[in-house]
Amino acid sequence: MAPSAYEDEDGGGTVVDPAVLAARRVARAAATGGAEVQLAQLQAERDALAAALDDARRQLTRLRQLEESERRLRIEAQEETAEARREADARAAVLRRRLADAETRSRAVLAAPGPEALDAVRGELAAVRAEVDGLRAERDLLAVRLAELADERDAVRAAAHAAAGLLRDGLAAPAAGAGPGAPAPVERPRA
Repeated sequence: MAPSAYEDEDGGGTVVDPAVLAARRVARAAATGGAEVQLAQLQAERDALAAALDDARRQLTRLRQLEESERRLRIEAQEETAEARREADARAAVLRRRLADAETRSRAVLAAPGPEALDAVRGELAAVRAEVDGLRAERDLLAVRLAELADERDAVRAAAHAAAGLLRDGLAAPAAGAGPGAPAPVERPRA
């Protein structure tokens, strides 16, 4: 028989030595305490990962909002450009008709010169020149507006890329077990 056990008085079974029982209780308490520490570490790790996930979700939402803003700006710029082109085409068509009319009248004036006809052609020519100057000024304003929209688009794009980088970095840090505020890796017992 083992030194830790002895026969009971009836001779029917083995009774465990009280010192062995006490040693086993101490070992169980130590194992339970270690498990509690490990559980606390795992809970802290879970909480840190949950916080990182929430932060990543917020950053992803912000990134999506920036992308949507960029999309809207692009659509707005395309619509403004298309509208400006339609207006310019319509004005050019009107100017072409007026030019054709002026050419017809100038031929008539050259065929039968008279001071009234010449004055009318000069007046119309001055009006056409003024309208052409106005169209040039409008074209320059549209070029400035397009440049502003391109700058806004670039700023939104840069912010979106920065947010994506932060999101990538934020997601990579917990996965690598590094990063500020990341809990220390938990040693898991080996079976």
